[in-house]
Amino acid sequence: MAADDRFAREVKTRRCPYEWCVTAHGATAHPDDEDHRSAGRGIRARVRDGSGRGTGILSDVEVGALRRSDDDRTWVVVETGAGIALALDADAARSLGRQLTDDLGPTGVLRSVFDDR
Repeated sequence: MAADDRFAREVKTRRCPYEWCVTAHGATAHPDDEDHRSAGRGIRARVRDGSGRGTGILSDVEVGALRRSDDDRTWVVVETGAGIALALDADAARSLGRQLTDDLGPTGVLRSVFDDR
């Protein structure tokens, strides 16, 4: 049996209770690698620290779910690739999504801020 086949069999036998989790439980190198992680979604974006100035840097931003072994909830994590990360619980992430949709929409309070790109 090839090593890849054995790895696939071991991963399949260690079922994770979270359908969204892509961690290869039991096949990781460090206990912290056993945390539950989603696949994540990425975009290329210009970012900077909130207290920063200037044009920022072009970076890969990834959004995904994370639940560490000692967590009692799942977190939505936004990582900028510039050493900055923010973790929101599900309620806060939903609220942020609604707020952005409302505020940036056709009648939103921030609509005009971004019209003059």
